[in-house]
Amino acid sequence: MMLSFSNLYSFFGFTLFLVIAAILIVGLVQCKKHSFMPGFYFFAIMMISQIYSWISPYFTRIFLENRMSSFRVNPGDMMSIGQWVSVLALIPRVIEVIALAILVFGLYRMWSERHITSVDESME
Repeated sequence: MMLSFSNLYSFFGFTLFLVIAAILIVGLVQCKKHSFMPGFYFFAIMMISQIYSWISPYFTRIFLENRMSSFRVNPGDMMSIGQWVSVLALIPRVIEVIALAILVFGLYRMWSERHITSVDESME
């Protein structure tokens, strides 16, 4: 029995998804354990982004098929299919930017608090 490229690609894609999900879960648990809430939110939002990336092709196909049938009936009232594809492709990136912004803000705040306390201790 010979494996086709698409089956091999699906297997590696799913394996990579599981590895990334495991890393995100470990990060989520560690941030919760060490009470670093911005990190916890970062890993939770990134996990949501990964799940969205895994299931979105199925829903996107159905959505775009419905849009195409509506576009044939009344083409002047809505965005084109290409515009919809662009907007739908931006959703995971926006989610990731939000997660990274939360993480950077939390790290900056944590570093500022530690920096202020170390400066205060050195002045004593």
